[in-house]
Amino acid sequence: REEVAKHCTKGDCWVIIDGKVHDVTAYLPKHPGEGSYKGTPLLDMCGKDATAAFHDEGHSGKAVKIRDGLVVGEIGDPSEASESTASAGFLSPSTYKTMVLREKSRISPTSWHFVFDYGDGDFGLPVGNHVLLKLGESERKYTPIASGSGSVHFAIKVYPTGNLTPKLEALEVGETVEIRGPHGSIELRDERIFVGGESHELGSVGLVAGGSGITPILQVLRSAPKKGFSLVYANRIPEEIWFRDELEGMAAEGLGLTFTVDEAPNNWSGSTGFVDENMLQRAMPKSCSLLLACGPEPLVKSVMRIGAGLGHKVAAF
Repeated sequence: REEVAKHCTKGDCWVIIDGKVHDVTAYLPKHPGEGSYKGTPLLDMCGKDATAAFHDEGHSGKAVKIRDGLVVGEIGDPSEASESTASAGFLSPSTYKTMVLREKSRISPTSWHFVFDYGDGDFGLPVGNHVLLKLGESERKYTPIASGSGSVHFAIKVYPTGNLTPKLEALEVGETVEIRGPHGSIELRDERIFVGGESHELGSVGLVAGGSGITPILQVLRSAPKKGFSLVYANRIPEEIWFRDELEGMAAEGLGLTFTVDEAPNNWSGSTGFVDENMLQRAMPKSCSLLLACGPEPLVKSVMRIGAGLGHKVAAF
């Protein structure tokens, strides 16, 4: 580790991933994470252990192959090398575990509800964190909608051109998927939200979700007092709003709730159009201490920019 720490500049950058040392100097200009709205730029990890940051982003099989081509050495047992901490339960942040598909059912024409069995005991996922699901060389990060009693539930939208979701849709009951976690920099505990280790009170938190990006936000809302949170949930049409009845029930308990859709029917009583500055100003708490977002990249990138411009502390799941 001392030797790796010496290679910590743009012109000489080494990182540790799963116990292996990678020289990423020549790859830095090609890395898509540099300047991204979320995640950790590779340059920030030079000379450090990047295991947690790499797996947190849910890299593709292509990215894994690029990584493996940059190995210049090892530092020992990967389970000891990683700086990520083990979870108290089934999950492991450094080792893939196997789950069995028990059942699946459609939520909508493009979305599925999957139930996987993992065995006995606690699942081990802190509220606000996510996991990586893997089939073959394809992997992506997801947040369960429920877990416990040996099973875990996911709501997943299938993209026909996606690397992973068509494989998940084709999965048959009794077949397996690999899982790894927990990962993530956002966590709810002790009635506070921690973002990258920084603590925030729950009294005035803004939330923005787009489509299936509601899942980590739903996880937080189910585990915290509803009063003090305000949510803007954006979808294409009203029929694509996930967990609408549950969210409206939370609104009765104090959650500030705004639904917005791109295409509204005549009887629609919610908002219409994209999440812009005016909508955020109307919907967010007056003294918003933190603004969290999850969803498609254009939405999240826009919300992060607008929120920062309004003076809010912002972060993406």
